[in-house]
Amino acid sequence: MAKQTAFKEIPEIKAYKELQVQIEAEQRKLSEIKLKLVNMKNSSKELEGKISEGELNKQENMEQFALGEISQGELNKSKKQHLEAVQEYNDAKKLVEITESAIEKQKKILLN
Repeated sequence: MAKQTAFKEIPEIKAYKELQVQIEAEQRKLSEIKLKLVNMKNSSKELEGKISEGELNKQENMEQFALGEISQGELNKSKKQHLEAVQEYNDAKKLVEITESAIEKQKKILLN
């Protein structure tokens, strides 16, 4: 009869392997967060352009309203669109800040 011997892993090696798996998972999280940040920054740039365009449009509509070329409703619609774009930009900017903070936390987790 052949005696079977079970392979016993040294506790330190087992702990090292478990930590390695955790580190890889945290690195993946960090990579995903960084990718989201890049996408959000690109969206923010697009929103900046949208705000600039909206500001010009609002200014033009105010002039047209003063000249009696458009109604109060059309002017209000232009203002509302501009305010919505500004709010969307501010929200995106805040989200970028939060994401950058999350990246820093994730880096600290990896260092520990």
